[in-house]
Amino acid sequence: MPTFRGSLLQWIEDFRRDVVYGIRTLVRTPGFTAVAITTLALGISAMTVIYSVVRNVVLDPFPYTRSERLVNVVLKDASDRIVRGPYFSASEFLDYQEQTTAVFEDVVGTSRDSAFWIRDGGTERLDVAWMTANGFAFLGVPPLIGRAFDASDTAPGAPRVAVMGHRAWIRLFAGDPGVLGRTMVLNGEAWTVVGVMPPRFEWNIAVLWLPADLERGSDPRTARGFRAFQAHLRPGVTAKAAEAQLNVVGARRAAEYPKDYPPNYRFEVISVIDWVVRDFRGVLYTLFGAVSLLLIIACCNVANMLLARATVREREFGIRVAIGASRTRIVRQLLVESALLAFGGLVAGCLLAYAGVQALAGFMPRQGVPWETQIRLDQPVLLFAAIAAAVATVGFGVFPALQSARRDALVGTSVSGRTTAGRRQTRMRGGLVVAQVALSMILLLGAGLLMRSFAKLVGVDLGVDPVNVLITGVGFAPTQGGPPQPISAERSLQFYKQVLERLGSVPGVRSAAVSTGAPPFAGMPSPFRIPGAEVPEQASVLVVFGSERLFSTVGIPLIKGRELSALDINQSHRVAVINETLARKHFGAEEPLGRTIVLSRLTSLPVPVADPTFEIVGIARDVANQGPRDLPSPQVFIPFPFRGPGGFALLVRTLDDPMRMLATIRREVAAVDSQVALTDPLTLEELIQRVILARPRFTLLMLGIFAATGVLLVALGVYGVLAYTVSQQTREIAIRMALGGQRGDVIRMVLRLGLTLVGVGLAIGAAASFATNRLLTTQLWQVSPHDPLTFAAGSAIVLMIGLVACLLPARRAVRVEPMAALRQE
Repeated sequence: MPTFRGSLLQWIEDFRRDVVYGIRTLVRTPGFTAVAITTLALGISAMTVIYSVVRNVVLDPFPYTRSERLVNVVLKDASDRIVRGPYFSASEFLDYQEQTTAVFEDVVGTSRDSAFWIRDGGTERLDVAWMTANGFAFLGVPPLIGRAFDASDTAPGAPRVAVMGHRAWIRLFAGDPGVLGRTMVLNGEAWTVVGVMPPRFEWNIAVLWLPADLERGSDPRTARGFRAFQAHLRPGVTAKAAEAQLNVVGARRAAEYPKDYPPNYRFEVISVIDWVVRDFRGVLYTLFGAVSLLLIIACCNVANMLLARATVREREFGIRVAIGASRTRIVRQLLVESALLAFGGLVAGCLLAYAGVQALAGFMPRQGVPWETQIRLDQPVLLFAAIAAAVATVGFGVFPALQSARRDALVGTSVSGRTTAGRRQTRMRGGLVVAQVALSMILLLGAGLLMRSFAKLVGVDLGVDPVNVLITGVGFAPTQGGPPQPISAERSLQFYKQVLERLGSVPGVRSAAVSTGAPPFAGMPSPFRIPGAEVPEQASVLVVFGSERLFSTVGIPLIKGRELSALDINQSHRVAVINETLARKHFGAEEPLGRTIVLSRLTSLPVPVADPTFEIVGIARDVANQGPRDLPSPQVFIPFPFRGPGGFALLVRTLDDPMRMLATIRREVAAVDSQVALTDPLTLEELIQRVILARPRFTLLMLGIFAATGVLLVALGVYGVLAYTVSQQTREIAIRMALGGQRGDVIRMVLRLGLTLVGVGLAIGAAASFATNRLLTTQLWQVSPHDPLTFAAGSAIVLMIGLVACLLPARRAVRVEPMAALRQE
């Protein structure tokens, strides 16, 4: 009686023989093997790339320890609007930190700020983050070089130390390890760099992290006086349990400070991943579903190829059964061959996926993607690829193997081994083609809808002309010596006036202006009144503070009247330019010019405007101040001195590429004030691309690639089925032509067979798309999920490709020489 060990060894030896025989069999048919592996590689690589994106953006984007339990805390009112958070004043932060230890394992406080680094080359504004001393221990990422700060660095009298981010280390110091111990003067204070963090450490997207403890009396108006409340939930504690504990502590504070808490307030605990990713998660899951369809199409294609190949190998299987091979052994042999194909597809797919990941990095949008994200092929992603290959093996291998084993052994040994596929197998192969066409239609129609939506989005008139416009922030370094003081309104006004005057005379500069924010200008919301007109109490207007030549610089045409002038700016005239929407909604057929508008919000600015009544001197064309998807809101432009000293962007229109003028613009600004820094300069076109077009372009690109690949696989599938059918019907075709049949009849026969399969697949795919396209609703704009033009175009494309795939076997069929074919039979 054989022992278990002996049976196992025998099984291993049989398996080894199956592998060796399978390799020899696949090598003998290099064309079949290459096509099958390439088909699987396309499906596996696409699946792997998208899973890499999903994993590294949605599932595990952070390098920090316990990131799955990392949460933000916010305070909301009854309307679900965030009142405070994740930033809280020092006293609130410390109360919640000290009284929620039952639900939070640890809490870190961080706040973003800016600091001015004055060096020989000029002044540069750096993004810094004030962090509680436990911050680096909380995040659990060791420095790349040097050390992180801890509680000893916040003790009274301790030296000021800073930890630098990797990007800043490369950009500012070219990766020089000698940066450790270097002193940087920030806002007039000397800080010593003691460590550099690794590349993926991007907490609060800072250049430098500075240690600072919280004290209850800290000024909440400063970055040191309020912090983002971020915590690790204790193991087993849910977000709901943490919210309940926060509400208990909040009730005690609300009783003590009733003005700080709105009626029916509540705390909400949000995972940091959800906070950052938000609705981009849905986009990625949609793409993951699409790429799953692509892998199914690839499996259908390979299954069809295996069915055809199994028919050709019937004589081989029949002989093996006749000499004693069990059908289980034949099934195992075929599954081993399928596994070898899948392994080849896995290896090739991983190589393609590596190239795809590298190429994809340039198209990833920044919105909804954590800065820590690194799209890569790590061990979990490669494991997923292996699982996908295993699933594909079962998907395309089991069914053909079982079908082959069911055939009668005598069939394979009859009539010199030549047989024709039975009706059952023919229907099966036709069904696989129908499934491929249907699935590819779903992908193609989804891509078509996104393409139409993207084309409409790109074609939207934003109301501005972004070509050759540079936009940059402006930062004023604090006065040397003593604590940092805000810039005065007088210094700000004189600076901007001089800069605009100097830039206006620079060769290559057409015009320059300043404003609050970037075109198309969201603006500061303000209640307003129009004397002599009825305005609803809830009505608001977007206020934009700008300089002379603002409209000509950003390309906003005037409909009537005039724009702001230099005299208006210099003498702070209370004049305003309104947009078409405001004129239409609140003046109707009346003439707005010469009328007045009262902007109530201006009385509460840091530099209050005692009389916020402005005379309307012009009407400007509407701009997309609510984004390209929504109608414009009422808007008013007034002279920028009313804003006070800060918060302006510098806009420069040039004759050529504005980035080539950046060095010249920096020199002119430094000539006015060497301690002023230009921050985040970029072209207006690039800004629009990032904010408006980056995400829909990414989705369209990915789904378009999947759809194109799916249609290509459909063409191969249709061609494969018809080519095999023609080869099996060579004798029938020869007899028909020998008896006087016309070539046109043969072509129509082949086309009828192929286009019938394509037509059925089209109908099923179009019907399924009515349901699946609803998943794209949030990503579409001015396009219906059931857009008839898209459905017609998608159907035409698939029909055309199917027709081409049918014509090639049809042409081969009519080239059959009747006598040669009959003699061969």
